Amino acid sequence: MCYVRLDRLSTRLSQAVIAVSHHTADHLIEVEKAPREKVYLVLNGIDFDRVRLTAVDARERIRREFRAENEHLLVMVARLHPEKGHHYLFQALSEIRRSASKPVRLLVAGDGPFDAAYREQVRSIGCDDMVSFLGFRKDAPDLMAAADLVVLPSLAEAFGLVLTEALYLGTPVVATRVGGIPEIVDDGVDGILVPPGDSRALAHAILDLLENPERRERLAGAGREKVMRRFRFEDMVRSYEDIYAIARLNRGQAPTGEIRADVQ
Repeated sequence: MCYVRLDRLSTRLSQAVIAVSHHTADHLIEVEKAPREKVYLVLNGIDFDRVRLTAVDARERIRREFRAENEHLLVMVARLHPEKGHHYLFQALSEIRRSASKPVRLLVAGDGPFDAAYREQVRSIGCDDMVSFLGFRKDAPDLMAAADLVVLPSLAEAFGLVLTEALYLGTPVVATRVGGIPEIVDDGVDGILVPPGDSRALAHAILDLLENPERRERLAGAGREKVMRRFRFEDMVRSYEDIYAIARLNRGQAPTGEIRADVQ
């Protein structure tokens, strides 16, 4: 593919290549043929000071805003693009509606070129009363904290930063077993992972958690300590600085490092 050829060219011209997950590192080496000694692993970090609620009553405000005080609330925060798997979540809505014990509302936050197409898809399956398209929101942490579940049904994902934010906020997640997501979500511990492109599996996982509040409560907050330990913004920046320092010392030749699994 064209992007693979471009990536190979960029790798040849670079002294170091940074992967944001083990999955990405493997892809760089095995598919794009990057020399192993050029590839460094630096997991994405999040700035915990920026992932916080706008007010102490933010959860209640969001539920009031969308009249979801007595409904199950799902939230998806992602750019509107087929790679993120919106299509499969929308396909799952009919089964979720039929089987859920009370109404379910889905908030879709994010912009992208497929906004009109996704709105039409939701209308065509008769679920437009369940879905609110919000566009870009500055209060994404409020949305995720108010949700019963954060859903990310991606078909491809180098990392999945929004999942680290959801887990940090104490909201369990349902996501797909692709890319770097399994390096963030521990299946059955702080979320549920399903195969990509499988609307039925997605619906069943969502329903299982919505209809089992005790299990959902066990998952809620289980990933917060892990996120604070593994995905610190300061650790990410320090690792980048280390790699730049190595590149300066080896100017004109590739660094002699290896995949930095130690940054976890």
